[in-house]
Amino acid sequence: MSPLEGISQAGRVHAAVGVFGGTQLHRTGQKHGVVASIPAAGVVPWSRPVAWCALRLRTRLWRHRATSLMSLHGRCLLKIQTLAVLAGVSAPLILGGSAPAVFTGITTVSKPNEFGLFVCNVYAEFDDTLDTIMGVSGTANAPISITVTGGTFFQHAFGGDLAPPQALVDAFPDLAFDTFVTVGLKTNQGVDQTFFGPGWPGFGADTLFVDNNYWWVPPGAPQGVPDASGQILIGQFSTLDGTAIGGTFQVSWFDAQGTPFNDVVEFSHPAAPPCPWDCDAGGGDGSVGIVDLLNLLTQWGGPGSCDIDGGGVGITDFLGVLANWGPCP
Repeated sequence: MSPLEGISQAGRVHAAVGVFGGTQLHRTGQKHGVVASIPAAGVVPWSRPVAWCALRLRTRLWRHRATSLMSLHGRCLLKIQTLAVLAGVSAPLILGGSAPAVFTGITTVSKPNEFGLFVCNVYAEFDDTLDTIMGVSGTANAPISITVTGGTFFQHAFGGDLAPPQALVDAFPDLAFDTFVTVGLKTNQGVDQTFFGPGWPGFGADTLFVDNNYWWVPPGAPQGVPDASGQILIGQFSTLDGTAIGGTFQVSWFDAQGTPFNDVVEFSHPAAPPCPWDCDAGGGDGSVGIVDLLNLLTQWGGPGSCDIDGGGVGITDFLGVLANWGPCP
């Protein structure tokens, strides 16, 4: 039995019953994941609150006890049907009862860079920094399926399926934007306790599909603990030519009391609209401002990141920066 299979047989099962693409777009990323607690047997008491919801949810039926999430007239409702008692009972966004810790879902964040890559960081998010992640898994009923829309994954020649070594990133800066999975690490500083299950299939050109495997860290591994904001990085997915990155997978975690849970989640992260006037040396910060203007002036007359029209940095690029001053769309 794998470590994650052992968790899945613990006395409770979690089912994430949303959140899907197009939920709530922030400047830095996108929030995903409605979490509800369902016991393994018996009626459905809904002892844990729904953590997050949004207006543009799509109806999606999950296999757990005929529970579905609906978006109705701009309000997110849970339609709950118990094993034998309730039928067609609606409930508001926040349901009665609470628990000391909740896996609140998935947050995706775009990672600006100077290499023209669309990079999506995927974080598991918790409301208690004493929670810990064990890993991410795919099963026959809930496989890992992460896909690039309209393109292929960027996979660096010196990269692998785990976070790249910092020494190589120092030598090859674009390696920092490689595609990989992880638990808690952006780069390997010398110790990475992330492991794959036997027979890990690896990334395909445009899809990571896993129906009987996992990536995980041993219980108690420091990198499985959320940061101060309650987040743990679980993957970075990059593309040169794709327009969106999305997928589904199962997260296995422990609450602060050591109780194990599994949650199935789905995310979708579209590429941001082009904002070439955000041309500072750091690869863009999501807005057009004084840093971009100063960078443009230092590149005047030659090539550079602020050469928007392709004819050398000049008056057309200067006027473009002024005309698009402020936050990127």
